[in-house]
Amino acid sequence: MDKIKSIFSDYNDIINEFTEKVVNERFNAFVEQISKFIDSFESTEDNYKNCLKLNKLALIHAVLDYFTDISRLKSFHGIKKTNEYKILAYEVYWLLRRRPIQVIDSPTEEFVFINEKFALSYVLSFLFEDVDYNSDNIPFLDSFIDSLYYYFKYRVYSPQDIEMIILAYKVGSVTHKNLCK
Repeated sequence: MDKIKSIFSDYNDIINEFTEKVVNERFNAFVEQISKFIDSFESTEDNYKNCLKLNKLALIHAVLDYFTDISRLKSFHGIKKTNEYKILAYEVYWLLRRRPIQVIDSPTEEFVFINEKFALSYVLSFLFEDVDYNSDNIPFLDSFIDSLYYYFKYRVYSPQDIEMIILAYKVGSVTHKNLCK
């Protein structure tokens, strides 16, 4: 934790703007979510045990870079509150850039894209919080999930691209619900 404290001094303006408490809350929330993700992933097979590790230094940089970008956006656009799509997009972008989940041992090639898997699960938990799963939309959802995972793995993207994907999905799901009434 001392290294993390020293990193805070490099981001004094951000810590002063958002407070150390808020930054720590975001960091700790990600520590918890990523730790659960690692535990659930490693529990799927015996030879996956102790293959992954959370690099907290990479994670704190991702969190602080996220807050830095949000600060710039708020200042540039003169806004006080950031919408949930932008928040998610910038979080995911920096998690993908900083790659806080480290591979200690790799029994399969599946581990190469473990940070992308986490980012995908993080986005999907947001997108699918109110999805009605039925036989009509499962093939569409599977295709969307596969495409988004592929995008995170192989495409060049920006936070704005991720935000547009999230927003487009939400608009499409609302439109679908309204058309099916």
